Amino acid sequence: MKKIMILVVVTVFGIVATSGCVQAGHRRHHSGLIEGVIIGAGAALIGASIIAEAREHDMYDRHPGYDRHERKRNSHYYKKERYRRDHYNSYKGGYWSVEKVWVEPVYGKRWNPGHYNRRGYWVPGSYDRVIIQDGYWVSKRIWVRN
Repeated sequence: MKKIMILVVVTVFGIVATSGCVQAGHRRHHSGLIEGVIIGAGAALIGASIIAEAREHDMYDRHPGYDRHERKRNSHYYKKERYRRDHYNSYKGGYWSVEKVWVEPVYGKRWNPGHYNRRGYWVPGSYDRVIIQDGYWVSKRIWVRN
């Protein structure tokens, strides 16, 4: 779809660019035709380079790290790794267990300036602990070995 869209855009651009140049210019004999052919050839070269670059980037974007020759040389490695199932063997020696873990509340410090209390005595300033976030329980999956 992307290739067709690029081809259509380049074709429309080429037609618009060449049609304006054919009509414009002096009324000399054949000068408009030559300019139109030169501009058309330039547009065709630019369009061909844009399409070639789009194809190249499209292939490498879909398959990052892809090298078609490397795959042919090392095809026997791909066949071996495809059917390896070692990750099943790691589950034989234990089981998953869900545990609840308490997360402690988060405290902050706030300055309480000096003041007189209700009885009229002076209380010096100090830092108070203020809860920023309450504590909570979290369920965690833990691997238990046999």
